[in-house]
Amino acid sequence: MDKGQSEARCILARSDEAFTYNARINRVATVQEHLMIVRALERGVPEEKLARALDVNVQHVKRRVSLLNGICPEAITLLADKAVNPVMFDVLRKMKPGRQVEACGLMTSASNFSSGYAKALLAGSKDDDLKRPATAQRRPAVTAADLTLLEREMSRMQRDFATVEVSCGQNMLTLAIASYYLYRRRRIFP
Repeated sequence: MDKGQSEARCILARSDEAFTYNARINRVATVQEHLMIVRALERGVPEEKLARALDVNVQHVKRRVSLLNGICPEAITLLADKAVNPVMFDVLRKMKPGRQVEACGLMTSASNFSSGYAKALLAGSKDDDLKRPATAQRRPAVTAADLTLLEREMSRMQRDFATVEVSCGQNMLTLAIASYYLYRRRRIFP
């Protein structure tokens, strides 16, 4: 209308589920973003230029460069292709390498890479698994009632997971039988 046009060419999507525009966006994993930024800086791209190209501030670029400092290689491998909250790496740095790998394995199996989950794993870590053991003043923050509540919640989550796991297996079996039936039917009646 600003250009004085009364008509415009359009593409109409008749079904909302037939084509989602966000499905065409390719997200880059956090570790991959770190590696790309480091590689660009190694090749001589200034931080300011890189920040402008990525449409972020220079501090974001600097933070991404040091993202994996203090993280063991095995943990990095487990998180290499995951969309991870960058704050989670700050939490992992407080753990020793063995605990980092355990925590990353737990996050991967739960498909939960939030900083809150990482902080919960940190809180549940033994002093032997931490780079700097907790001080005596910080320990009383978790009461016996809190632990009881967490144990109940964990057992409830395990029951829910088991229920979903069983129904998933049944659904996959039904899908396999139905697809085989349709395949055979199509061969009989072309």
